[in-house]
Amino acid sequence: MIDSILDYLTSFKNVLWGPWTLVFIASVAAYFTVRSRVFQVVRFPYILAQTLGRLFDSRKRQDAHTMT
Repeated sequence: MIDSILDYLTSFKNVLWGPWTLVFIASVAAYFTVRSRVFQVVRFPYILAQTLGRLFDSRKRQDAHTMT
């Protein structure tokens, strides 16, 4: 009984996670990249300033005990 359930789940997994899934995920990523007008490349300096810039910001260290 358990073996038949495991066999069914294995075959379902093979159908679900086939090579077409990779193509689907890549096409969705390409669609959103084009749709957002390549935001993650164009605004990369802003993204770095907001992440790494705040890490080394001295004003942030003074407000360490405040809630945002």
